[in-house]
Amino acid sequence: KASNAFQDSLRIRSDCLGEDHYELSYAHLNLGKVACEKRDFTKALSHYKESMRIALRTFGLCHPFIGDIHLHVGRIHQRKCQFDEAKNEISKAIQIYESAKLSKSHVKIIQATNDLARVDHEELLC
Repeated sequence: KASNAFQDSLRIRSDCLGEDHYELSYAHLNLGKVACEKRDFTKALSHYKESMRIALRTFGLCHPFIGDIHLHVGRIHQRKCQFDEAKNEISKAIQIYESAKLSKSHVKIIQATNDLARVDHEELLC
């Protein structure tokens, strides 16, 4: 049901706001999350890629939302046991959060740092 609701939201927003409006970036991110939960990683990555395309045009390179997208891409690579790619994406997220002047105690930085440590731990177990 969530996927259908997000698809409807995407269609309505696209019709009303245009194909490159920043709100479509959020809709694509949410669709990517739903696809990831269904373990459809190809579809999730496609939505994250589209979210990134729109968000970069709207927000630029150093916006925390860009970091959020990198973090979600990193989590997909982690679930696929692609640890180097996961670490790369999560590290990009942390760099973006830091360049956006988020404090070291900000929840986004803490979550990303924890994700990076979890990837390192899972890689050691393989």
